[in-house]
Amino acid sequence: MLESPYTGIEISSIASNGSAYVAVGWKQTGAYGNNLKIYMTMYSSTDLKTWDEMAVPNDGTNRRIVDVIWNEETDEFFVSGTSLTGVSSDGVIWEFRKPISGTFSSVAYGNGKYVAVTGYGTLGKIYYSTDGINWSDDTEFIGPSITNSPLNKVRWTGGHFVIVGSETLGHAISLDGETWIRVPSNYWNNGLYDVVSMGDHFIAVGDAVTNNSGIYISGPYDLDSPGSPSDDADSGSDSGSEATKQNSVLGLILQVGPNSGNEFIVDLTDATTASLRVDSVDVKSRDHASQAIGKIDIAIQIISDERAKFGVYQNSLDHIANNVVNYNENMTASESRIRDADIASEMLKQVKYSILSQAVQAMLAQSNQQSSGVLNLLG
Repeated sequence: MLESPYTGIEISSIASNGSAYVAVGWKQTGAYGNNLKIYMTMYSSTDLKTWDEMAVPNDGTNRRIVDVIWNEETDEFFVSGTSLTGVSSDGVIWEFRKPISGTFSSVAYGNGKYVAVTGYGTLGKIYYSTDGINWSDDTEFIGPSITNSPLNKVRWTGGHFVIVGSETLGHAISLDGETWIRVPSNYWNNGLYDVVSMGDHFIAVGDAVTNNSGIYISGPYDLDSPGSPSDDADSGSDSGSEATKQNSVLGLILQVGPNSGNEFIVDLTDATTASLRVDSVDVKSRDHASQAIGKIDIAIQIISDERAKFGVYQNSLDHIANNVVNYNENMTASESRIRDADIASEMLKQVKYSILSQAVQAMLAQSNQQSSGVLNLLG
């Protein structure tokens, strides 16, 4: 048992390379509303019995180390937290860095790339790095984004990255960590805190709701083409058939060009009160009213984001429509030019053959006149 003079210690993640173990988290002094101070902490052990606390550069309060992984490819531990990452080959000697000004709530490594997400009270962002030092957040989403609320966990499943987050955001998957697609999931609308993959399904854990165990199952998926869930997803222990009916993909695929793949995806929105989690708000007490206000604020934010998304769709479709009209006009003009060119060519051929015919007739007439003159002389 770890002993500490601090009023509380929370260990949030642990990793092992088979011979050493690293546990990370934070410790605090004081209490909420009473000079609460939070400091990063990290422990190392080789036998799971004796734990040694590692030195961490605590250059401020309210800082946490949130996640630690063992990277088999680079043969090192990797920790992430508040404005800090660190690497170690043995879990004892560490090299710390300061990559961003937020908190990496989770980090994963796969396909030659680190992917990290932000959380703990900040709006979600997705970062990626090839070396764990230089990070970029210029990721993009095919369809709606999930980066408007804290993102809790990112996992590498062996072939792709998976992110789960809070509230109605569902989850997102990516093959390369840079281009993401949100998977619509009506029953994944609670806080989700961790996710694993099993075959072509995802299993997540999070907040429980009525008749639900807090364990969510989604899929199956074509893992080579993420973002194409089937309609037989399940959620929780008691809601399989209902989830099957409600967890279908909400969207339209529009053909907007003449070639295969010229498609435009319109992600529709389930804006029912149940999906927005405002179908059972209670204002009978001050606390309940406060919670109701929070839920309504989130619902308003989601609707505002969706309205903005549909505004973008409208502008994009207007632009596509203009391009299609221009394409049609250009095709008509091209066909007209081709037809005009053919007519001119045939007219030239007709003139040519007419001249040749007239020349032949003239030569025959002249030949006949010469023959007639010779006969007259002989007669």
